[in-house]
Amino acid sequence: MKDVRMKVVGIQKTDYSEGEKIELFTEGIFYKKNGTYCYEYEDTKLADEGGGKTKLVLEGKVLTMEKSGSLSASNMTFEKGKKHKSAYLTPYGQLNLEVLTTKFQSEVDEEGKGNIDLEYTLNLSGGEKTINNLHIEIN
Repeated sequence: MKDVRMKVVGIQKTDYSEGEKIELFTEGIFYKKNGTYCYEYEDTKLADEGGGKTKLVLEGKVLTMEKSGSLSASNMTFEKGKKHKSAYLTPYGQLNLEVLTTKFQSEVDEEGKGNIDLEYTLNLSGGEKTINNLHIEIN
């Protein structure tokens, strides 16, 4: 395991908003497991939900993001051109999600350092649709 610094920038747009930007600067760990690149970090932006942990698993051109907090949990898969279904668990019930990744760029070296850039559409079970950009820098 190796310590890494991470910058995570997310922008979410809806039909009703220009885009909400969230930035997170954090420290985490990096390790390789069965040919995949794994990152784990504390997600302080989930503070309103009691804090949380995020795990990223990068395997080729597929990224899986697992988030868990005291009040919520989700597991999303990003793969360009493919739809993936998942669930977002809250104390009030489950929301079904559908993720369609339209852009996937990954430039990560053997040490786990580099960038991951995603653009994806997120459809919620209630009919809400958002367009999202996610930029992750790992040093």
